[in-house]
Amino acid sequence: WLTRADALFIASGSGMGADAGLPTFTASARGPNAWPGFAASGRGLEEMCDARWFEDDPHLAWGFWLHQCRRCADVRPHAGYEVARAWAAEAALGGFVITSGVDSHWAASGWAQPRLMELHGAVHWMQCSKPCSAEVWPLPDLSLTTDASTHRVVGKLPTCPKCGAVARPFVEMCGGDAAFSTVALSEQRARLEAWLHAALEPRGDHAAAGAGTGADAAGAPSERQGAERPLLVCLELGCGPGSVPRKMLDDIMDRAGGQGRLIRVNPRHFAVKPAFAGRAVAVPCGALLALQRLQQLESYAPKVSVVVEDEAGNGAELLGRPDASACHLFRKALAATGCAVPGLSEIGSDVTFTAQSVQLEKRNEAKLGASDSIPANLLCSVGEGRPMIARLCVSGFSFGRRSERLVAHLHAVGRLSGALVEAYHAPEYQRRLAECKDRGEVTELIRAAQAQILPQHGFPLSGDDEFSEAARKLSQMQAFLMSGKCEPRIAEHLDWTMHLSGYVKMAGLPPPKEGGYYKSRPASQGVLAVAMPTATTTPQGRGATEESASASDRWAGTHRPPNVVWIAGTWCKYEPRQMQWDGSCFVETVEFTGRRTESFQLVIGGRWDAAVYPDVPDASPYVEHKLRGPDGQGHGKNWTLGRHPEDAAHPGDRFKISVAVSAGGAPAAVAWR
Repeated sequence: WLTRADALFIASGSGMGADAGLPTFTASARGPNAWPGFAASGRGLEEMCDARWFEDDPHLAWGFWLHQCRRCADVRPHAGYEVARAWAAEAALGGFVITSGVDSHWAASGWAQPRLMELHGAVHWMQCSKPCSAEVWPLPDLSLTTDASTHRVVGKLPTCPKCGAVARPFVEMCGGDAAFSTVALSEQRARLEAWLHAALEPRGDHAAAGAGTGADAAGAPSERQGAERPLLVCLELGCGPGSVPRKMLDDIMDRAGGQGRLIRVNPRHFAVKPAFAGRAVAVPCGALLALQRLQQLESYAPKVSVVVEDEAGNGAELLGRPDASACHLFRKALAATGCAVPGLSEIGSDVTFTAQSVQLEKRNEAKLGASDSIPANLLCSVGEGRPMIARLCVSGFSFGRRSERLVAHLHAVGRLSGALVEAYHAPEYQRRLAECKDRGEVTELIRAAQAQILPQHGFPLSGDDEFSEAARKLSQMQAFLMSGKCEPRIAEHLDWTMHLSGYVKMAGLPPPKEGGYYKSRPASQGVLAVAMPTATTTPQGRGATEESASASDRWAGTHRPPNVVWIAGTWCKYEPRQMQWDGSCFVETVEFTGRRTESFQLVIGGRWDAAVYPDVPDASPYVEHKLRGPDGQGHGKNWTLGRHPEDAAHPGDRFKISVAVSAGGAPAAVAWR
């Protein structure tokens, strides 16, 4: 429940502070740390907690409350507060605390004040003792001293900044405290109701398409259904029977129905209402021990990393359960990116979810309903000690920004991809690549470079690794790199590594020599392999598109693509030949002799099973068309010079064919003049 919570409601009683060393209310009058004035004055705890002393004897009242304030400040909150705060931080709607304690430990532990309701006030706030107004203000540094014999404060007392009357702690005192400022408490209650309104989504029609359904044998909503609406987990820590926090929590559980889950922590009074059967568990121990053990159990639960991104590549990287629903992950991504978290009924029907493998992307994906989890076969390993990773694509919604965790993840991926590009682009590497005569030599060259770079980025690849072990580590590294493709700079790096490393060049080289280490293995295994760049499907006009031109400019300004674009046409009897790079695109000059038309296709690496061709026969700059391939399905679909009336040719005419390429080195636009 805690790891799947969309909202965490915490009811905290005196038992929570007791584990830090603070006594309960009744026990605070006993023991060595009790106020010494009890015995000297002959007055008991309840009598000294009466607000009338601020009128009758304010120096005595402050003698008692100064001891209480300092005692609460001297005892530090225990580690359980941080455990609860971490759970709330992982919930899409965050957490809200109500506490009957006045020790201010929730605030001192870092809990946000707007998500905190201190039912009886707190010693870290002050108010007017009259009161002249409902205002409260932070407790100042009380440099007060007390008389050891009378236990009264000596000197000037804290005063109200408005009327000058004696100030007092903002704590509900005994004896019918009419002066207690309830306005601040009302504001806290209003914030609680607003938070609950978001957490307790009305049970009506839900717009998300494909939401799962189901019920258990008792007719209560199933766990999967409960994940469709926000799951509210109520955590009760050290509240006694009949206490205000327990009454409020039980009321909220009644309101939540199937959305609510209760974890009741109390060493003695841990019974739950029969109406909560199947939705509640009792933990019969102290608050701190329970929180520590629950945290330990949580650490054993499997975790996966999910990159939730919109069509613009914005979103969040999340760490969660493998069975988390798409809607739960969506809510967490909204919270991580600072978006308002809507109820499911507010999510438009145009919002859809698609889970993808980070390695195979659209070739391995699954459409998800709101209550569906990411299939296990889409999770990829990205290295030892790292959780498996997948991508959840959200259509019909824009996050507008990236979460801090996703930014850090992309930064780490970018460092690795940039280091690989730098290593492959080094002059010495390119010289050795040019000397490679078969696929085995290229593979060994790539692997040697990777063995130098990858260990610096958490992938302990060694040149001595067995083939299967090296392939496993490289597959993990590949998944890690591909998880960052939503960042254009990383996507360009991955395209460049395909060409600069020599991976694409291998397609045009002979197999390894007899007896070579890689003879019995595909040359593409054991080296970095990302998806082969494909031709653009953008309709082309007479010249290269603006997008294509800017892509080739990036090649010209930074990395020159290898001569991987080949051309095969009628003038050379369809024998593939390499095109020449002129600094901005690949070019080929054709002279018309006895024919009035010349036709051609492009072939990647000189291979006919990797042809790039138009989607219509006799395409030209005057005929709208799209590029297809690379594959072997382009028979009969060629570009043809001289066929269109606007493109008439005569014997002796010379045409210059230009092929602009994308940042990945794939043909993006074909033109001629």
